[in-house]
Amino acid sequence: MNSLKSEIDILKSELLEIKKRQNQAIDHDSDKKLSEDEIIAEVEDRNRRAANLILFNLPESTETISDQRKEDDTSRCLSIVLPTNKDNVSVLSCLRLGKYNSDKLRPLKMTFANAQQALDVLKSYKRKDNFYLNRDLTPRQQNSSYLIRSEFKRRKQQGEHDIQLRYYNGMPKIIVPKNM
Repeated sequence: MNSLKSEIDILKSELLEIKKRQNQAIDHDSDKKLSEDEIIAEVEDRNRRAANLILFNLPESTETISDQRKEDDTSRCLSIVLPTNKDNVSVLSCLRLGKYNSDKLRPLKMTFANAQQALDVLKSYKRKDNFYLNRDLTPRQQNSSYLIRSEFKRRKQQGEHDIQLRYYNGMPKIIVPKNM
């Protein structure tokens, strides 16, 4: 009789665990569903950001006057991102993002005349030193990208060595190469 009671208790706990996982899966699926307004707002935000690129790890300008700092940032940024062939690219503005903090490097947002110029610059960019160039991602894209990179790191640490992180249209994907 005692063994039956203990087996029933085990089955009850397993059933509760299954229900908990099912509820988490339902909550996760409901998070993925977006309203039409949210989808439209996301598309509009992506279109607004399409002509922008973000440059990371560029040291702050040492100039004291605001206009001179902007000019210095712009010229140093262009010399890194566009060392040659500057004629067919029109940079409308360069702007530091965030509040100044002497302990951190603020990213620099470059706005181009159109989205195609930004894409051409991104494709032709060869990474130099510690400078990193990326598209201007929406918060939703940033979160998605972070989650995928975290998943990749977790799977690598768990021993999956046959996976790779590849970027398609600027967003990471975890793949298993065919030739491995």
